[in-house]
Amino acid sequence: MKAIEALAALCHIAPGSVLAGGYLRDRMNDKPVKDLDFFAPYGLTCEALRAAFPGACPETYAAFLAYSSSEVRDVFDIGMVDGHPAQVIVLEEGMDPLDRVSRMDFGFCQVATGVGVYLTTTAFEVDQLNQTATLVHCEDEREFTRSMKRWDRLKLKYPERTLVIPAEFQQWVK
Repeated sequence: MKAIEALAALCHIAPGSVLAGGYLRDRMNDKPVKDLDFFAPYGLTCEALRAAFPGACPETYAAFLAYSSSEVRDVFDIGMVDGHPAQVIVLEEGMDPLDRVSRMDFGFCQVATGVGVYLTTTAFEVDQLNQTATLVHCEDEREFTRSMKRWDRLKLKYPERTLVIPAEFQQWVK
């Protein structure tokens, strides 16, 4: 299944869903893709997910949820999309998938597409222009630590980028 087909199928059962983050970032930067993250609004059921993605194994990723923000309700595996593992991240009630994009930790991850919509934030555009990876969102030290672990993996794929940690997050730098 292609990414656009998976997005259309997901939007059919969960309107407002988006494909966001790493897949789009990596494709735009000619980097190898690890996986696909789709964000869906609250209310998506396992039954609907199974019907849209035959063979999917919608089991919660407990390890991911332990490190995720309070905005995430569930994370489900939907199998392979474009030859890569794909997950649907179901947001908590009241969370909009497009709004969630602006709360991704690094600016160069803040990109999304949905049916009839394409979004990049100013932080994404600045990071693309400057070849940086700017930490733009974390709510506490736990999220900062998680973001720094992500950066340790991302810098292997993006050695040309410079990490930028703004003053507001310097209190957690060790």
